[in-house]
Amino acid sequence: MLANPYHELLPTKKAPQNGADSFLVCGMFTRNYADKALRLEASLNKFGIPYALYEIPSIHSSISHHGKTDSDFNKPIFINAMLNKYKLPILYLDVDCVIERNPILIRQIIKKGKDFAIFNWLSRERNDAYKPVNPPNYEADRFYGYSHGIYSIDEGQLYCSGAVQLWGNTESARKLLEKWHETIQAYPMAPDDISLSFAFNNFSKVVKIKAFWLPKGYARYAFWIFDKPIINHPEMPDLGDQFQKIEELIGNQRIVYEDRCQARPMLFYIQPNTFLDTYKNEIVAVEAGIPYMVKKNKLLIYIESN
Repeated sequence: MLANPYHELLPTKKAPQNGADSFLVCGMFTRNYADKALRLEASLNKFGIPYALYEIPSIHSSISHHGKTDSDFNKPIFINAMLNKYKLPILYLDVDCVIERNPILIRQIIKKGKDFAIFNWLSRERNDAYKPVNPPNYEADRFYGYSHGIYSIDEGQLYCSGAVQLWGNTESARKLLEKWHETIQAYPMAPDDISLSFAFNNFSKVVKIKAFWLPKGYARYAFWIFDKPIINHPEMPDLGDQFQKIEELIGNQRIVYEDRCQARPMLFYIQPNTFLDTYKNEIVAVEAGIPYMVKKNKLLIYIESN
């Protein structure tokens, strides 16, 4: 049974539930993220989605490398507390997310009786990511190039990004939350989404969980520039370089078992060594510091305005 440091903590921002609500959005934030919480709140109100957002005194090191290793304010404890308090499926959102469109799929997942839903880099959906590149003498953030991707597939394993998570009000969901918390306790300086992937992949014989892998639009990071955002993370995320890597700590145990995976074809919307010119909507190459068109871009792009 997980501890609950939230039992006396009241939500700072809350939209009322009604009998038709099938889930509740919950999130937590420290004071320096209050502006992001207000932005998220406004987007939830726009679509009439019920929510409870909590201001907390500190955050755990698994969420931010500036956090505290001895803090109880980590994601599995928080989500478990929300399940116990509200007795509803919980859509956990990092407070720097924004609802851009009505998240109809969330209700459909709940109707299917799933325990858990998250974006999984090992699912069959393409995940190639693109970030700004700035050639000398050109405008900042005009050009985008290939950044990273994961080229393995295994629908039975998890390698997640954790800004958006749906948890059912079920015993299986609570058991996975407990295993996730145990992993965070063992590796408090590792990113929590890596700890969650480790818990899911290494305790599958203990926890039988009905999982659903969210499409990119429902956990959309700014580096997926060709995906229409539904639940959006508008800023480019910290890719975790300053966290301690769990791979350095776990010895012979593995996060993902590569021998179980299929190879994913290495497909790119923007080929390596070419770039998307967002001003001209062209795919370009650069020669002697000067970009020239390779072809017109035919895909819609979704890039946040500054």
